Amino acid sequence: MKMLYKYPQSEFPYARLVDENRNRGRKEAEFELIDTGIFDDDKYFDVFIEYAKEDDNNLYIQVSIHNRGTETAALSVLPHVCQEHLVLGL
Repeated sequence: MKMLYKYPQSEFPYARLVDENRNRGRKEAEFELIDTGIFDDDKYFDVFIEYAKEDDNNLYIQVSIHNRGTETAALSVLPHVCQEHLVLGL
């Protein structure tokens, strides 16, 4: 299984997302992250997460991160899982 997350390099707008959606009715579309304008300057990370299951006891996870902005930017990654046997590739 492979997933892609697009994570902004500026402060994540949690409060704005919550406030905007709280004020919308049930028939209105959900206010999404893209609606905040946070990606307008193309400053974000592509975070790919890939999972592979070898057998009942072994799960492999690979995390690949690509800076899509034009400037160097830092990102702290703290992967966590609840699995007894795990090989993690970063």
